[in-house]
Amino acid sequence: MRNKLFTALAVISVFAVTSCDNKNLFGKFHKSGSSASIEVLLSDANAALANDNPAEARAIADKILAKDPSNSEALYISAAAGLKVAGFDVAGILISVIGSTATADAGSLLESFANLDLDVIAKAIEESVQQLKQIADGNTNGAIAANDIDVNLNLGILEILNAAINIIDFNDNYTILNDTSDVVQVDDNYKVTVKVGTGTYKSVSELTDEEVNELKALHGDALADKVGESITQIESAVIHFTVASDGVAGGSSIMDDLKNTVSNDLKTEFDDFYSKLTSTST
Repeated sequence: MRNKLFTALAVISVFAVTSCDNKNLFGKFHKSGSSASIEVLLSDANAALANDNPAEARAIADKILAKDPSNSEALYISAAAGLKVAGFDVAGILISVIGSTATADAGSLLESFANLDLDVIAKAIEESVQQLKQIADGNTNGAIAANDIDVNLNLGILEILNAAINIIDFNDNYTILNDTSDVVQVDDNYKVTVKVGTGTYKSVSELTDEEVNELKALHGDALADKVGESITQIESAVIHFTVASDGVAGGSSIMDDLKNTVSNDLKTEFDDFYSKLTSTST
């Protein structure tokens, strides 16, 4: 997808799921995920994720959620494991890059991200956003606090990605890369470009009144609604970055910079596009 989004994600986002030790004295006879105890199942799910078995971790976490939908720890594990199953292992990419270079420069990070398949992870990102949002909104058992730094940081970043994917994949076919049917693209500088009909992509500022009217005729209110949804997600991301930054002693300049960049660049682009699509003057 778009390099700048991935760069920001790589620099500061890592799901921090702490593995719990299984204190069961008969642990060697215990089959992971077989217990009826939620506490034991959480331990199993944490262990599976720590042992690089995200599919098992998610299956166990989802088993817990079937019994206890408001279990914040299970929601967090399911979100992290779901992304990893889809191939979105930010921590692994960072370790690989840092281990092979003197510094984790942007170029080396982007080279690793070039191998990501957004067509596969788009659904996983959307699902993880919903799970983390449940925690951040305080609609869980409270084992993980609503203002948890990791939850809000990861949620904010995933919301940015989801906002971009949401509008890029306007036709909801979950084909993101090399999809010529996409009406909107977002480049590595957060610039939004739009294709009218069979024309070429052009910036929002370059759209003529005639082209805006053609977009309205082709897509009705659906395109404006999609842009509006993306704006809402970006606004939510900014809120979660603020919560995460406030949780760090002395604040976090990295999170503040990301928050400001998203607000000043990506949101401004979407706001301009939405204004054109909803204007009655054209």
